[in-house]
Amino acid sequence: MKKPMEIKKQTAVEWFYNEVFKPDVFSSMDDLDTVLDKANAMFEKQIMEAHKTGWLEGNNPLIFKIGSEQHYKDTYGK
Repeated sequence: MKKPMEIKKQTAVEWFYNEVFKPDVFSSMDDLDTVLDKANAMFEKQIMEAHKTGWLEGNNPLIFKIGSEQHYKDTYGK
């Protein structure tokens, strides 16, 4: 079942890549460390959200079950 048009989320890896390859983004290695810290925080949040979603949907017999690969595609558009 396809969800209505919604904005796809960006993975922590995509965000990190986009930050690292911005022109003139880093004036020091500290800036890179800050970007890495933000990417790790984003990844942690995504993992916790995925766990919560999986638990809630897994324990609700009324929700149509989709596979993990389809959930990823629906969420991140890949």
